[in-house]
Amino acid sequence: MTPEQEALLVQAVLRLETKQDRLEDSHTHLERVVAETRAGMQQHQAEFQRAMANSHAEFAQITARLDARQSRLEESQAEFQRAMANSHAEFAQITARLDARQGRLEESQAEFQRVLSETRSDVAHFTEWAETLTSTQVTLMEIQQRQQETIERIERRQAESDQRFEVLLQEIRYLIRRLDGLQS
Repeated sequence: MTPEQEALLVQAVLRLETKQDRLEDSHTHLERVVAETRAGMQQHQAEFQRAMANSHAEFAQITARLDARQSRLEESQAEFQRAMANSHAEFAQITARLDARQGRLEESQAEFQRVLSETRSDVAHFTEWAETLTSTQVTLMEIQQRQQETIERIERRQAESDQRFEVLLQEIRYLIRRLDGLQS
């Protein structure tokens, strides 16, 4: 081998050794990056698992609160239905009383007609008829006054019932909005 060839060979071997050293450095660096990446991934995985556990706990709490709110909403609805049933029962009683009073009023009117027809045929009893008429008118006025008071009580109760219904309806709407807001 000529000295030039030997020199070229030595240079080639030196270049090869330099490249091999660089390759080994790169390999060491790559192994270090892989180890760091694995450690980072394990750390992220642990953080992710903790976050998931926290999310599950928060979800359980939210679900429990929603269940409690739904239970309260159902109780409110049941109470509202009871109140409405009571209102209907009261209204039915008042209506029955009004019907009975109307019947008595019609009976009184029939009595008045009978007395009037008898009076026409018997002028001698005019004074007695006038007293009966006055008494009947007073009774009719008392009945009408009681009817008016009953109607006013019914209207007041209906207004109160309507107001309670509106309040309950607003509360139900508020709870539904809150439930919707919490679910969002």
